[in-house]
Amino acid sequence: MSLGNHAPGPEDATTPAEFALAMLRLKAWSGLSYRQLEKRAASAGESLPRTSIASALDQGRLPAEYLVGAFVRACGDGDAVARWLAVRRAVAAAHAGGGYGPHGRQEPGHGPHGRQERAGGAYGPDEEARPGYRFWADRVVRRSAAAAGVATLLALGAVWLFLGPFGRGSPAPSSSATREPTATEPSPGGVSRVASPNPVTGLKPPTDRQLRVPPAAAPGAAVVLYVGDAIGGETAAAVTYFVQASGKGAVRAVTAKDAEPCDFLKRLPGLLEDARPRVVVLQFWRSSAGCADKVAAVIAGRAVPARTVWVLQGPDKEHPERTRRLNEEVYQPLADRTGGQTADAGRQVSLAVYPYERIAGGRYKWTAWIPCNEEERLHGLCTNPRGFGGIALLHPEDDPVSLCLEATVPARCLTRSPGVIRYSRVIAEAAVAAAVRP
Repeated sequence: MSLGNHAPGPEDATTPAEFALAMLRLKAWSGLSYRQLEKRAASAGESLPRTSIASALDQGRLPAEYLVGAFVRACGDGDAVARWLAVRRAVAAAHAGGGYGPHGRQEPGHGPHGRQERAGGAYGPDEEARPGYRFWADRVVRRSAAAAGVATLLALGAVWLFLGPFGRGSPAPSSSATREPTATEPSPGGVSRVASPNPVTGLKPPTDRQLRVPPAAAPGAAVVLYVGDAIGGETAAAVTYFVQASGKGAVRAVTAKDAEPCDFLKRLPGLLEDARPRVVVLQFWRSSAGCADKVAAVIAGRAVPARTVWVLQGPDKEHPERTRRLNEEVYQPLADRTGGQTADAGRQVSLAVYPYERIAGGRYKWTAWIPCNEEERLHGLCTNPRGFGGIALLHPEDDPVSLCLEATVPARCLTRSPGVIRYSRVIAEAAVAAAVRP
C-alpha cells in the first residue's frame, strides 16, 4: 500500500468519470495490477475480469455493482464496500437516462458521455468517445470553461475533439511545451537565464537505486548547496542525481520540515563557510515577510558570493493566491534585484503543463493527476499508463503538498514519483546553468 495508510474513498465522486478516477486511486493505493486483482477476487470466489474492469475505468465508465464490490475487496479495503456501493448508486441515480448537454445539464436518453445507458449503469459503445477526451472534459475542460462561459466550452470541446490527444492522427503528449509562454509565465523549461543546451535536460530519470546511491560527483565539480523545507527534502535525492550525473556539480542538501528561510539564518553562515558553494538553491513553500531578503543578504555578504537560485512554488490547493504572491512578489523580484535566478519547478506540477489545451490561470491551478509526458511513458513513470490515455499522479492521496508517492525515512523520496522527477529536473537545470555560467 504505497500511497498512504488510509485507503482513498469515493465520497467526492459525483459523475461516472469521477467515480472511475476514485477507483483508479484505490488501485494505485493497493499497488496491485489488474491481473493481480483478478486473481485475488477469484481466490475469494468472486468474478473480476481484468479486461472488463480495466475497460470501464480507462474509459471513465461506471462499473456494475458486483464489479465495484469485488474490486474494492480485492484492493484490500473490504470494510468500505458498502460506502463505495452507496456512492456508486447515487452517481448512477443522478445520471440515469441523461447525459450532459452544452450547458452541463442532462439531456434525455444518454449517459454522461453521450452513450445509451444500459441497466446497472453501464454504457454502450460510442465510436467517437476517447478516453482522454472523456476524462479531461469532465475533470478540467468542462469545469474550467463553465466559469468562462458556454462559448469557451464549445470552442475547447471542438478543438479537443478534432485535435485532441487520442484523435485520429494525433501525437502522444510530449515532455516539451507545445505553446509559447505568456508574459507572466517563465519559459517551458521553467528557468530564468539558463544557457542552452543544458546538460541535465537529456538525462534519463533516475532509478530507485540511483536515488539511493547517486552517481559520484565529477572531480572539481562546483558545489551546489541545496537548502530547503520538506519539499526540499523530498526532492534532494533526485536533484542530487540530476546535478551529479550531469558532471557539472556536487550537491550538498540541508533541509528541515516546515522550515522557512529565516529558520536557516543562524546556520547559513556556517554552511557557506563549510561547503564553499558556487550555487545556493533555496526551496521554501513558505516565507515570512522579509526572510528571503535576509537570507539573500547573508549569501551576498561573503567575500565570494554564491550564485542564488530561488525555486518558484507549485499551486496551493487551498490558497492559490498565496503561492502566486510568493513567487511573483517575493522570489522573482528578489532574484531580479540580486542577479540571481529562478527555477519554476512549481509550473511542472500545475495545469500550466497540461499538454492539450491552455488552461486559463493554469500555473496556479492544483491538480492531483496530469497526462503523462513522453519521458514518463518511456521510463515507466506513468502511474496509470492505461487510464485515460496515460496519467501521472503528482501528489499522494492524503497530502496535496507532498510530491512523494511513498513516505520515506529520513525525509527523502527514494521511490520514483512523477511529481518529484518533474520538479527536481527543473531545479537541477537551473543549478547547473548557474554553476557553468561565466
